[in-house]
Amino acid sequence: MEGELLDLSRSLEEARALVKRVEEALAEETHVNPTKNQKLIEEYKESHGFQLGLQRSGQVSYEYGYRVIVSLFRARFPVLHFDVDPFLCLPEDDDVEMPKEVPFDDSADLPGA
Repeated sequence: MEGELLDLSRSLEEARALVKRVEEALAEETHVNPTKNQKLIEEYKESHGFQLGLQRSGQVSYEYGYRVIVSLFRARFPVLHFDVDPFLCLPEDDDVEMPKEVPFDDSADLPGA
């Protein structure tokens, strides 16, 4: 019985020492972490994709704005109906020279830049 008690007290002391080491490591990591995070944020903001992010947001805001306008139109004129697809090919567009379908390009480079 005393042997088990001695083993348990040693295990308890080892666990306390491990907890102390882990707490010290955590304290040091939290002290270093803000400067490390700031450096990562600065590196990300200097990247090519981040600088083009504001230029690309125009497409997203246009699509969102279109949806807002459609919702406002429907709220104001509930009896009027129209086709919601803004990319629909209509016969009156046939005399305009432009490709009917454009392949999707997700590259970071802007054309003509």
